[in-house]
Amino acid sequence: MVMKKILVLLSILLVLTACVPQEPVAPVVDTSAAAQMGVQPVSAPLIQTAVKAETPEVKAPEVQASPSASEAPVLQSAKTLHTVIEKFAFAPEIRIKAGDTIVWTNKDSAPHDVASTSPEQRFQSSVLKQGKSFSMQFNQPGAYSYKCSLHPVMRGTIVVE
Repeated sequence: MVMKKILVLLSILLVLTACVPQEPVAPVVDTSAAAQMGVQPVSAPLIQTAVKAETPEVKAPEVQASPSASEAPVLQSAKTLHTVIEKFAFAPEIRIKAGDTIVWTNKDSAPHDVASTSPEQRFQSSVLKQGKSFSMQFNQPGAYSYKCSLHPVMRGTIVVE
């Protein structure tokens, strides 16, 4: 949990530093050779291009340390993972976090479906023609097996952490 907060703060800091205009740097000139030949170096003004960009002020959220990790709120954003059904095969194993959603898209010209074989998580898509998709959200950790009921040799497993 603390590591997530640190990563969030580092990400915000990176974004903020990228928004700060950089000062132009004067070129470094070696004047020793010119001095040996009796030539005085001339200081040329720095050429700057004026670019005025309206940048909104971004403030980092305040993070307060909690007395214990168990009291800190868990900030987790669910993700959507896209996977394809092609060449009469599913991805053998897909690993996701609890709360994530998987979207299966049929790329084969043959129709397929996605049907669970695990009693812990029952789901069944309609028959998916080429280009059609089915999605399912997984909220409980565990390993869930599935198959294509039209082509039972097509199998896959979802591991929810």
